[in-house]
Amino acid sequence: AYSQGYASPEQIAGKGIDCRADIYSFGVLLHQIFPHRYGRIAQRCLRRLPIDRYSSAAEVRTAINRNDRLLWLLPTLAVLLLLVAGLAIGIAKYAQPKGNYNYISDFTDVTPSDHTLYYCIYDLNKVRTVKGCDGADCVSGKLVIPERAVFEGIPYTVTEISGAYYGTFQGYLGLTDVEIPSTVTVIGMNAFCCSGLTTVTIPNSVTTIGPYAFNVCKDLRTVTIGESVEKIGRKAFWRCTAIDTIRCLGATPPTIKDDTFLDANTSATVVVPEGSEEAYRQAWGDTFNYVNADSPVLQ
Repeated sequence: AYSQGYASPEQIAGKGIDCRADIYSFGVLLHQIFPHRYGRIAQRCLRRLPIDRYSSAAEVRTAINRNDRLLWLLPTLAVLLLLVAGLAIGIAKYAQPKGNYNYISDFTDVTPSDHTLYYCIYDLNKVRTVKGCDGADCVSGKLVIPERAVFEGIPYTVTEISGAYYGTFQGYLGLTDVEIPSTVTVIGMNAFCCSGLTTVTIPNSVTTIGPYAFNVCKDLRTVTIGESVEKIGRKAFWRCTAIDTIRCLGATPPTIKDDTFLDANTSATVVVPEGSEEAYRQAWGDTFNYVNADSPVLQ
């Protein structure tokens, strides 16, 4: 006797049966009760040919126990992996601080040596110089910014001069000259605005001079712009009324805005590479006096 839907194919066919017919019936129940948990075991129990099924009930029990151990092990491994990942993230955050204002204690390469610079570490081995020191009158004369700063034993390359809310050296009236390292690629908004700069050299590494970067530097007379500068932001030299010489090292004029030199001394001499005078005149307008570096006017 047998129940329709639970009997094995050989039992229905009236052929000889053994324990593997019971394993088939057990497979039907297993699939009905635990279709997901023991699905693969049930599939083997339900194979049409007896030789393809489990050979004994003990073999089925072994497969079920092995399956249960694996089901227990997987969540445990997942928890362990999460713990390891969390630990790794914590170590990474400690070793490579990002997005925070960090006081860099190693500033022995800064001139003057007792000057303090503040940095924002925003990427691996990169920092922004975000603050000069604790007061606008703390810088006097020339300042040399180092190429690298060390924080908690990790060296970081200075790549930007970009303040968070104000320009890095905004309003530093005692600052007359600055040596910008060749690692810097961006001089950000308001970086040196309203400072006492009289001369500034933009290194060849810089590609972008941000808006208002040198605006209202009323004592600024000489500006040298490196050949890698591609664009100069709006009002970058606004109201720099004392400018008399702008030296541009690149044959291709940097892109400027209509108000980049607004209210500056537009009768200043712009010194450009030989043969590029017309290109600068078309790009910057004809109010400046364009000459090449070999011009007798400069002798």
